[in-house]
Amino acid sequence: MHKNKPIIQLDIEAFLSYQKEKGWNESETAVNLNVSPEQLWKIKKGKHNPGQDFIAGVLSAFPESSFDDFFIVPNSLRARKKVI
Repeated sequence: MHKNKPIIQLDIEAFLSYQKEKGWNESETAVNLNVSPEQLWKIKKGKHNPGQDFIAGVLSAFPESSFDDFFIVPNSLRARKKVI
């Protein structure tokens, strides 16, 4: 992987907050995101970065929200502001 290529990461705190707001358990969340429970688990645990299918599923399941509500691009201005 190219070192300068940003990797998108799930903002787990935000994601868990939205999941709780919907009242979804893990299985319901996976179904609503159109991903497997295993894929959801791996992304939530930081073992995998979210791919475009996962991102599309999140944005579809939470249409009232935006990309920035759920995802962090390390080394972006937003990510640096969170650290400060």
